[in-house]
Amino acid sequence: MTDRIRCCIPGCGRTFKREASEDAEGVSIMCGRHWRMGDLAMRNRHKQLRARARWFQRRYDKRGNAIERSAKRAKFFSAWQRTWTAANVLWHRIKDDVTIKAAFGAEDAPRRRPKVEA
Repeated sequence: MTDRIRCCIPGCGRTFKREASEDAEGVSIMCGRHWRMGDLAMRNRHKQLRARARWFQRRYDKRGNAIERSAKRAKFFSAWQRTWTAANVLWHRIKDDVTIKAAFGAEDAPRRRPKVEA
């Protein structure tokens, strides 16, 4: 096992440092250049879903197991799970979209900094 994680897009050489707490398998990261190649509407929706999932996480951390009544608890966890599932499904859709674009060489994502010509 290496201490680096590669970008999930084939052919990309960008790597990221693996955190000590991360699971060795199943970690998938997309570099910023490829992320910006994704459809803007899908990226914005993914951002909304992740914000909503973090909202659930904060509520759970704040209250712990003090969420009243089992029916309310089940509804809370069901909504939380649906939000994370939707975010993960959308992430895979974005990844598939970018993989196709990268395979055809459609590198239309803007660079953060302009390339310096020497």
